[in-house]
Amino acid sequence: MRQLSFTLLFALALCSLQGQTLSPSATISLITAAPGAELYSAFGHSAIRVRDPLHRIDSVWNYGTFDFNTPGFYLKFMQGKLNYMIDKDPWGNFEYVYHYLGRSYEEQVLNLNQHQKQQIYDFLRENYRPANRYYLYDFFFDNCATRLRDVVELELGDSLRWGPPTRSGASFRDYLHEYLTEKAWISFGIDLALGAVVDREADVREQMFLPDYLAAAFGGAEVLTAAGWQPLVENRQKLYEGPDLVKPTPWLVHPLSIGLVLLLAMGWYTWRRWKGSRLVWPDVLFWSVLGLTGVVGALLWFATDHTAPAQNWNLLWIQPLHLVAAFGLVRKQRRSWLRWYLLIAGGIGLVLLLAGPWLPQAFPLSFYPWFAMVALRGLAGYKEW
Repeated sequence: MRQLSFTLLFALALCSLQGQTLSPSATISLITAAPGAELYSAFGHSAIRVRDPLHRIDSVWNYGTFDFNTPGFYLKFMQGKLNYMIDKDPWGNFEYVYHYLGRSYEEQVLNLNQHQKQQIYDFLRENYRPANRYYLYDFFFDNCATRLRDVVELELGDSLRWGPPTRSGASFRDYLHEYLTEKAWISFGIDLALGAVVDREADVREQMFLPDYLAAAFGGAEVLTAAGWQPLVENRQKLYEGPDLVKPTPWLVHPLSIGLVLLLAMGWYTWRRWKGSRLVWPDVLFWSVLGLTGVVGALLWFATDHTAPAQNWNLLWIQPLHLVAAFGLVRKQRRSWLRWYLLIAGGIGLVLLLAGPWLPQAFPLSFYPWFAMVALRGLAGYKEW
């Protein structure tokens, strides 16, 4: 009986050891999934695939998951305090999900020696331990793609060198716009929320916050082998080609079109006011909407741990104090402070309209009708009140 128990324990230990030590036939791959239709998938996804036919290992490791059951999930998400985690799934599950979603994906098999493969695998397993799994997510600097970049850099060290940047002179905002051309309202909202900190140029490492650029960087990188410097990627292939999931925003409901229509409506309203109309609710609604939007923008900047909303020049025109002006308009009392407030607000709108392209923060074309509305209703309001 003791001999049988010892044999079983030895067999279990051997199986465990085999599960931890990769065979020479194992491969480490970068998996890159195309963008999806939803906002959370608009920029694609990156993962590492570990495949070892001898030990029947075929798993996908990614850093882009979180637990919806986390207490206070939505509040933590808004505050930038939500923990993301590394997750591991069988390859078959990954295939099923992405085929179901219709999202294309490709594989880049890395040119690594046995020791390097084992190092990366051991790092992933260690990171998967409950005490190490969680981290504070940052969209630009600590996400599903940058984590994989860091893993490879850490384990390969001086044996890795990146190639030239895929794109030069582009800011973080420029990279986002590249993926949001056909998602105009999402782009409008993101441009409203993000500050000037995302308008600096991204270097070759920082470009890798996007899965496509991480894949391009891997494709241009080199690894030091016994034969000298060789391409890091030894094989690249498209594993699944899905349908085109992104549909462009119709021009009739494009933010620029809606902005121009509202500007014409504000022009007509201003003309009516000059003709003696006492109608005031369009002004109250206009300044209230801008003020409430400004409250959200200010909270994102000052009340969260997110880095991207900092130094947001949009708060010049979506000013939270506009709510005070809206309250003054509701009371319909002629107050000197209200006239001067509207004059200053209108002046700021005029400056943004004329000097926007030269300011430290980039503003999309769809913002300019709003700048014009702020200038029009601010300067006209000074005269009317």
